[in-house]
Amino acid sequence: MIERFTQSYRIEYPKLFLNADLFQNLRSLLLSILELLKNSIAAIHRTASLNHFMKQK
Repeated sequence: MIERFTQSYRIEYPKLFLNADLFQNLRSLLLSILELLKNSIAAIHRTASLNHFMKQK
């Protein structure tokens, strides 16, 4: 019963499912970009700290 409803729902509203997939992909992309940004900032911070430490010696 539920499967039949889901199949008809998919046929009637394919764009809705397409949009859901698109939204999921965009969300994944955004999370990846944020992770990359976070890692870049951490790397820059580590480099700056290391340079500061080396200058003090």
